[in-house]
Amino acid sequence: MGDIGSVRKTCLAVATIVLAGSLAGGETLALDVVKRSSGSGAATTFGAPWYVADALGFFEKEGIKFEEVQVKGDANSMRALIAKEVLIGGVGPTTMFSALAEGAKVKVVVSSQPVVDYNIVAKKGIAKSLADIKTASFASAGPKDITTEIPKMVFKKHNVDPAGLNFIQVGSHAARLQSVIAGRVQATMVNTLTATQGKLAGEVDILATVAKDFPGLGYTYLAVREEDLTDAKTRKMIRGFVKGTILGARFVQENPDKAAEIMAKLLKDVDVKLIAAVFRQLNEDGVWGVDGGVEPHITDFTVKVQMEMGDLKQPLTVPQVLDRSVVEDVLKEIGPYKKKSS
Repeated sequence: MGDIGSVRKTCLAVATIVLAGSLAGGETLALDVVKRSSGSGAATTFGAPWYVADALGFFEKEGIKFEEVQVKGDANSMRALIAKEVLIGGVGPTTMFSALAEGAKVKVVVSSQPVVDYNIVAKKGIAKSLADIKTASFASAGPKDITTEIPKMVFKKHNVDPAGLNFIQVGSHAARLQSVIAGRVQATMVNTLTATQGKLAGEVDILATVAKDFPGLGYTYLAVREEDLTDAKTRKMIRGFVKGTILGARFVQENPDKAAEIMAKLLKDVDVKLIAAVFRQLNEDGVWGVDGGVEPHITDFTVKVQMEMGDLKQPLTVPQVLDRSVVEDVLKEIGPYKKKSS
C-alpha cells in the first residue's frame, strides 16, 4: 500500500469542504467532497464528462465537490478504493474483474466512456504490423492494467504471440507517447487524442485500432464499495456524482466545441481545435455514457472476450459486476438521452 500513501493528488476542485448556496435562515450548505481515483496518471479525454460536470456546476447542484486523486495504474486505483481513501475508483474491466475474483466487495455504478477508443502506436517507420513489434519494449500504465492487458488481446487477435513484449510502466497517455517519441520504448497504446497528436506530428504510426478488433469492448468503470451503496449519506453522494457524470456526458455529446474549451484548460499543451475534432469523432462513435454507460451487453461482451482470450479464468455474471440501481434512479428523474435533431 506504499504506492497509495505517496499518490500525487490533482485537485480539479478545492480539496477541502467548501461552502455554497445561502439558505433562507442565512446558513450555508456544506458540500460533501467526493474523491475519485484514476489510474491514468493525468487528466485525459475519457474523463471529459466529469470535468465538464465540475466546471459547469453540475456536481455542486447535487451538493458535492469533486476531487480527483491520480495514481499510477488501475491496480493502485482499486487499492485506493478498497482502502477507503476514495469514494469512487476509476478502473478498467481487467482490474475490476480481478478484484471481484479475489473477493472484493465492489460494484460498478457508472461509466463516463463505456467503449474503448484505444490505438496501438509505434515509433515512426519501425513497423508496418503488430508482428514487427512482437518483441518490442511497450509502455503501459501498470501491470494487470487495461493498457497492459488489452494490447495482449489485440496481438492474439492478429495471431501474434504477445509473450515477447517487454512492458515498461510509464504512466499517462501523454507520457507514454513521449516515451515512444524519445525512443525509450518502441510502442504503446493510447487514446484517440494522443494517437492523433503523435501521428500529426509525424512521430508515430498507428498499427491497430482496438475498437475495430473488439467493437463494444468495455473501457472505463467507476466502482464503489458495496457498503457505501447501503449507507444513506454515501449513496446520496454517489448518486450526485452519477447524475453529474451523465449530464456531463450529454453536454460533451451535444457541445463538443464548448467541452473542448473546458478540457483544454486541463490539457494545456494540446490545441483546443484538435480536442474538439477528437470529441466530434468520439461523438460519432457513440462512446459516451449518456445514459450512465452501464448497459449490461457491454460488460457481458467484455467478460466473454476476456474468457476467450484466456485473460479471465472464471466467468462473471453482469449482476456480479454492475449495480445499475443508482443510474436507474437518476434516469427516472432526468429521462433517457434523446439526441437533438440537427
